[in-house]
Amino acid sequence: MRQTPDYVLDRPCADDLDQFFSIDPDPRVWTHLLSGRLTDEEEAEAILVRLVFADRELTAAQLGATLA
Repeated sequence: MRQTPDYVLDRPCADDLDQFFSIDPDPRVWTHLLSGRLTDEEEAEAILVRLVFADRELTAAQLGATLA
């Protein structure tokens, strides 16, 4: 985790799905690339799984219990 005067920057975790999905569909977040906006929570979950576990070589099936 890195801290700056205004922000705490840490890696996303499985518990972040609600926050991730609530921020990502906001059009203000995607003014630079409107087609990147997520409107489907399952798609957001799949992206979050990739972000969280990209360096751990786990599959979505192995993560089912973690995200349930």
